Order: sequence, then structure tokens, then C-alpha cells
Amino acid sequence: MNNFKIGAFVTGGIILFGAILTPFFVTTIGAGHAGVVYNRNGGLEQQTLGQGWHLVSPFKRVTEYPIATETVKYEDVTIGTKDGKPIKTTFQYNYHIEPTKLPDIFNKFRGANSEVIENGFLKSRLTEMAKEVTTKYTVLEILGEKSSEVSLGIQEKFAEDAKGIGFIVEAVTFTPPVPDEQTQKAIQAKVDAQQKLEQEKVELEKAKVVAQKQREEAKGKADSVLIEAEGQAKANQVIRQSLTNELVQYETVKKWNGTLPQVSGSNTPIVQLPTANTNK
Repeated sequence: MNNFKIGAFVTGGIILFGAILTPFFVTTIGAGHAGVVYNRNGGLEQQTLGQGWHLVSPFKRVTEYPIATETVKYEDVTIGTKDGKPIKTTFQYNYHIEPTKLPDIFNKFRGANSEVIENGFLKSRLTEMAKEVTTKYTVLEILGEKSSEVSLGIQEKFAEDAKGIGFIVEAVTFTPPVPDEQTQKAIQAKVDAQQKLEQEKVELEKAKVVAQKQREEAKGKADSVLIEAEGQAKANQVIRQSLTNELVQYETVKKWNGTLPQVSGSNTPIVQLPTANTNK
């Protein structure tokens, strides 16, 4: 009985001792993350730890990095413009780390975790890449019709810059700042001018259509007159060609009613009609 109590006491002690020491030997890697193991005796281990529980020596240090998509947001980031007017904006991006690059990232940033890298190196690189893009545009273009173009340019440059290190940028959202009153008036004036220009283009196109229609109608009338004139000329030519002296005399005789002209006066010529030859 005493031996049973001693055994139970020893077992309980071992369990208690194990429960106390377990936190020092077990490391939990969160979902969507991987752990890089640094051995104080042997240096960085190339094999990383996946999500879940792992028994790790207390002489080793494990640093977690995201290999699933993470979302990072920076507010009040100052960027420049082509016309030299600084503006503050908000950036948000999604990224993950290439698992094969984890040991290199650990070495490059001296074991710093992802949060430190995000708020330091990545924020600095995104700001730099954004400035390279936005300084090619005026503030009115950034706040207006070029906003999407600017956002896409920033995403492409930041993704290319971060990819070589092992950070895979999936998307970048650039939020144009709310303009001040003066800038808003300038934007509205530009919009109004653009609308007026578009309206003038529409009116010009309408005028072109009307002018073209009038030209076609005038051409049609001219063609019609020309055709009629050509037809009349041809008809007159046919008539002229068909007229002969005999035909004229014949038509004259057909129209004579046999009555001589009734004319008085001393100067009236006497027309003598031919008489029949009675000697025959």
C-alpha cells in the first residue's frame, strides 16, 4: 500500500514537472504561418516549421512569418506630386511570404518578426515606390481621372521591388486623399471645362453632319438640273437634225387653210400663186 502511494506520488510529480516544463519545449505555429528555427549552438536551421505544435529545444528560437495572405494598412503617408504639392494618403496591401525565402528573410532582417518588417522596411519601400509613380502626375490627375492609373502603377512597382526579397504582394489599394477647398474648386473647374469641351465636340459633329447633308442635297439638285439640261440639249439636237427644208414647207402647207392674206395699202405686195398650165 505504501509502495502504491509512493508510485502515485512519483507519477504525479512527473506529470506536474512535465506540465511546468512543457511550455519551454513546445512551440505553436499559428494557421497560415511558418516558423524559422534558430539554434543558438548551430545557427539557422534551413527546415521550417509548419502550423501546429512542435517540440523545440529551449536552446532554439522560433520566429513566425506569414505564408498565407496578410493585410497591412498605412495611414497618413506623405507622397509627392509632379507640381510639387505634397499630399497625405492611405495605403492598404495584401501580401504573403514565399516559404522557401524564409531563412533568407530571417537573416536579412536579423530575426525580426513580420510586424517589425511591415512597419519598417515594407512601409519604407512602398512609400518610395509610390513617390516614384506619383511624382509623374499632378495633384489634379491623382485626385481625378488618373487615380486608377496611379494605383496600378504603385502596385506594379511595389510588387516587383518586394518580390526579389521574398514578399509576394497580391494587391495594393491607394486611397486618394480628400482635397482641400482650393484644390476641389480647381478639380471642379477642370471637370466643367472638360464637359464644355465634350459638348462643343458634339455640336461640331452635328454641324458637320448638317453641312454634309446640305452638300449632298445641293449636289443632288445640281445633278438633277444637269441631267435635265443634258436631256433637253440632246432632244434639241435630235430636232435640229431632223428638220429639213422640205419638211418645213410640208408642215407649212399642212397648216395653210387656203385663204390669201387680206392686206390693203399701196405697198402691199402681190403674191402670185402658180397656175395650172392650160396648154397641155
